[in-house]
Amino acid sequence: MDTTLSASGVSSERSGVASPDEVIGAATHAYLRGGGEGYVADLQALLDSEDPTVRSGAATALGVIGDDRALPSLRSASADSDASVAAAAALARARLGDASAPNEACERLLEQLRYGDPEQRALAARALGALGLSKACGALAFALGDIEPEVRHDAADALAMLVSTPA
Repeated sequence: MDTTLSASGVSSERSGVASPDEVIGAATHAYLRGGGEGYVADLQALLDSEDPTVRSGAATALGVIGDDRALPSLRSASADSDASVAAAAALARARLGDASAPNEACERLLEQLRYGDPEQRALAARALGALGLSKACGALAFALGDIEPEVRHDAADALAMLVSTPA
């Protein structure tokens, strides 16, 4: 991406190059200062990156900024082949008020919790709790017996979130 960050914080085509991490960080900082909307297009472009870490970070930042213009891009990212990107996009959509996001993500996250590698299982447990998916309680309870301590810990945290959330 041939962009740099302008003085206003919005990226622009110039001679320098801002890394994806710089764009994501600047967008998040701009949001904390009461802005961030100027980064939506840049962050949406990062959802097409070859690097799943960049795609996941961009989805998370779009959710933090809270601009509804990002919903179509986040819906597409919810189907990403990388589980961390799909989970980040689903969480961002939920944060933006997309009522269909939690239910659409539930089956994929449950599958990830059952069959993913340890990192994917832990991420799925966290996402199920954060999305408030109480129908996942059985699968999360089962994950309390996972061989990996991180998965057990995240499943316990998710269950705690679900039982402490008012119905």
